[in-house]
Amino acid sequence: MACQVVWRMTIAGCLLFLSIHQVSANQSGVQNEWKQTDLDFTFISQNVTSKACAVSEDAFLACVNAIQAMLDLSKRGLALQHACSPEPKGGRRMSTRFGSLALILDRDNKETAGHGVIQTVKAAQQRNVDWRKLFNCKQSTRADFDKLLTWVSANVIESGRTGAYAAVAINAYIGVGDVHARIFPAAAGPNSSQVGSGDESNERGGISYTGIGIAIQRVTDAMLITSVFKDSPASKVDLRAGDVIVAVNGKPIGDNPVAEVVSKLRGAAGSKVHVAIKRPDTIRDVDVIRADVVVRNVSSSIMKQGKHRWGHIYIRGFVMGNTCPQVRRELHGLVQQDIDGLILDVRDNLGGRIDQAVCVADLFLEPGLPVVEIRNLDNQERTQRQHTRWPATTQLPMVSLVNAATGSASEVLVGALRDHGRAPVVGERTFGKATMQRMHPWEGSDSVMQFRTVARMYSPSGHTAQMVGIAPDIKAAAPGQGQVLLRQADLFPNALPADDSTDATNNDHQFAGLQLCVASRGKAEERVGVDESNDSLPDYPINTAQDTLGCLISRSSHRGERLSQYVPVDH
Repeated sequence: MACQVVWRMTIAGCLLFLSIHQVSANQSGVQNEWKQTDLDFTFISQNVTSKACAVSEDAFLACVNAIQAMLDLSKRGLALQHACSPEPKGGRRMSTRFGSLALILDRDNKETAGHGVIQTVKAAQQRNVDWRKLFNCKQSTRADFDKLLTWVSANVIESGRTGAYAAVAINAYIGVGDVHARIFPAAAGPNSSQVGSGDESNERGGISYTGIGIAIQRVTDAMLITSVFKDSPASKVDLRAGDVIVAVNGKPIGDNPVAEVVSKLRGAAGSKVHVAIKRPDTIRDVDVIRADVVVRNVSSSIMKQGKHRWGHIYIRGFVMGNTCPQVRRELHGLVQQDIDGLILDVRDNLGGRIDQAVCVADLFLEPGLPVVEIRNLDNQERTQRQHTRWPATTQLPMVSLVNAATGSASEVLVGALRDHGRAPVVGERTFGKATMQRMHPWEGSDSVMQFRTVARMYSPSGHTAQMVGIAPDIKAAAPGQGQVLLRQADLFPNALPADDSTDATNNDHQFAGLQLCVASRGKAEERVGVDESNDSLPDYPINTAQDTLGCLISRSSHRGERLSQYVPVDH
């Protein structure tokens, strides 16, 4: 598999692949990865100049962010200040001036581990807004970026770490125009032999490693747990997606890169690691016993509800080129066991390869139906439409189960199944990422790769989930998530905006009346027995999905009919 196979891989999927494998890989840190590249300061030297930075508001902000990123990496407490900004307060003192810009020594406590992730993202966004305003200050044209960059090169950049400093500066610079644009060492990509080093893969598309069983991702200044693997050591001590890792073994995370945090979390099976995590308004300390963890990309099971047998297929991500064959195999196994309906579970699936999502849609839809329309951002005439090609594998009633971390390629799949009346959506509003990124060598280098946004995706009905997500037909919020719902609009407020001509939350009443039927069944509430906000409850969304299936196979409806009336079946 490879994200490098062109633009079919969305950036969310590549990042998900890397985050999962970083948790399982034995890496010494990003510093060593950049040492293996030929990255230098050519791009920054050509673009962070007094003349280039004064061209526009975006250029000015990109230059500021590039410089500040290098200052942050140095951990010297230096920050940029503008002449039009308020005078430094709270333990700051002026340092060196470069025209209307100055470097200040910030003695304030910059530790952000106690902050919520959303608050941290908003703070970063506000800094960008403030610097954009400063561009219009009458003194902004006197910003001497030439001398500033020269000073930073001589006094900040550490010997032997040129690649790492160039990388953070470049990512900060290009991220202004495209929030998903980033560069990374080719050696750290999904094709690298270093990724998954020491792990064992298996024929069912999984990986195994020794650790605590989480996927993590840095979100601005916070180290966020994006997924907790089922039956892992982390799940047994109630670590959750949305938790922020504050410290490992008593040492604060600070701005350590993901790979270094991963290294601290890994260890011999049976050994203990102390993890401090933050949830809203509380810090929690837990001891986790490391163990062998097996992460399967696709899994299936049979769930019983009354006299019914429901098939359940879970897809963790579309990051592997064999995801669709795995789903097909699990589906064939389920239908041979006389199931009554199917739950397609793509919760916490941030996407990946679009071709795999289209292939999975093909398993459930008739041939010749549109699945996704991909509109090129640079040339609208370069629009690609992908359709199903083969007869459906099964006509069993089915539902799609989603949450706030269902994104990108997963939203393509869910949107197509709903638009064609094949599967109503159960769960929460989805992530809201409907852009596609291409990966290619950076500036002609073979050792550095780049992502950049190239297209926007639309569902068969013409809706796009970009920034708005897909609203569920049946709402079922999962309990115990720390109330941290991080969607595209939260993490990347400057991402490509929603298309005003469409509304991805509009389901055209295709499944009108379904909510009433599900509410009348009430089996989900019976199983939990208490309010769904209780952290100790069973999987409420799964139970709600089962109720929904019960309505779909009611005796008053059948395949091919517009489903507007539902009568619960007997139990």
